[in-house]
Amino acid sequence: MVNHKNFVLKYTILLKQNELIRKLLVYLILGVVINIFVGFFYFLLLYCNFNTFISLSISYIFGVICSIYYNKNLTFKFKEKNLDIWFRFILLHTLCYFICQTSNQVILILIDQYKYALLIGFIISIGLAASTNFIGMYLIIKHERKKRIKQY
Repeated sequence: MVNHKNFVLKYTILLKQNELIRKLLVYLILGVVINIFVGFFYFLLLYCNFNTFISLSISYIFGVICSIYYNKNLTFKFKEKNLDIWFRFILLHTLCYFICQTSNQVILILIDQYKYALLIGFIISIGLAASTNFIGMYLIIKHERKKRIKQY
């Protein structure tokens, strides 16, 4: 029988020791929650007869605003007020948006005849954009922290 207290304790220690794993887990949890709302919004817009391009664009912008705010403050714990970092995040999210839109459209073209094509396209395209986004945000925050240390 597995001792749950030891299991939880081991992973708590692991998370404290490895900051990157902690950041990734928080990012994934936030990402799942935000993308559930984004997905709901996307399919609601489709239901209201918006096309996939418009639906994904509007829901993606909603997700970007939530993602930047929550990941900056909770995942990466970067509390400093900095317009430069917001500008970099917006550029990063613009790149991720193009990855998301392009992959979604390609997937829809390739598997259009399948019943769950919209859902599969949405999940894969959001997954690609989220992976790119995590790596980008991690590198941006790491660069900002190094820059701040050099200033002092």
